[in-house]
Amino acid sequence: MIKAIIFDLGRVIVGFNDQKPAEALTKYTKKYQSTIYYAMFRSKHYEEFVLGRITPAKFYSEVKKDLKLTCSFAKFKFIWNSMFSKRKNVEQMIRKLKQNKGKSKVNSNHYCLILLSDTNKLHFESILKNYPIIKEFDDVVVSYKQGCKKPSKKIFLIALKKAKELANAEPDECLYFDDLIENIDAAKELGINAVQYTRFHDLISAFKKFGIDVPK
Repeated sequence: MIKAIIFDLGRVIVGFNDQKPAEALTKYTKKYQSTIYYAMFRSKHYEEFVLGRITPAKFYSEVKKDLKLTCSFAKFKFIWNSMFSKRKNVEQMIRKLKQNKGKSKVNSNHYCLILLSDTNKLHFESILKNYPIIKEFDDVVVSYKQGCKKPSKKIFLIALKKAKELANAEPDECLYFDDLIENIDAAKELGINAVQYTRFHDLISAFKKFGIDVPK
C-alpha cells in the first residue's frame, strides 16, 4: 500500500522553460543565447548554487562576470525567476490527494506528500511566493538546503527518512515521480516505486497501478 507520494518539482509540479531567461538576457550582453544558457545552467557556478555552496549574490556576480552583463541584480533575479509556469491539472490532482485516506501522522485523512527537488534559493523562494500549491506538501527536500542533489542516493535517503517519520512508510510504500530517467533509476535502486513523468496521464496511470483512489 502506498503511504507517501514524492514529487519532483520542475516539469512535474510546475512547468519551466530554461531558455526563457537565457533569451531575455540577450538584451544585457553581447553573448549568444547558447553561451548565456551554458553560463547559467551548465557552469560550475550553477552546480554550486544548486548545492547551496554560494549565495544568490555570488551566483549573479559570477554569471555577470562571465557574460559581461549590464543588468542589475534585481533585474537578473526577475529574469532568472521568469522560467516557471503553472500546471493547473497537476495542482488539482495534488489537492485531491490531500482529501484522500492515507497513513500520514500529519493528517490521517490524506497521503503524505513530499517535494524532492534540485533547486536553488532564488528559484525556490520565488516558487513559494507564487505557487501556493507547495503549501499542500507535508514536507520538502531541496538540494540547496541539503548540500546534495539527485541522482545521489543521499538526497533520496533524506526524503525516505521524512516519509518514515511522517507516514511510517517503507521505501516500497512510497511512490515517486520525476521527469529524468536517471533519477527514476536511482530511486528504484533504493526500493522506491518510481515513475517517469512525461505527461499528466502518467500520474493517472500510476495511481491506477498502485491502487490510489483520487476523489473526482
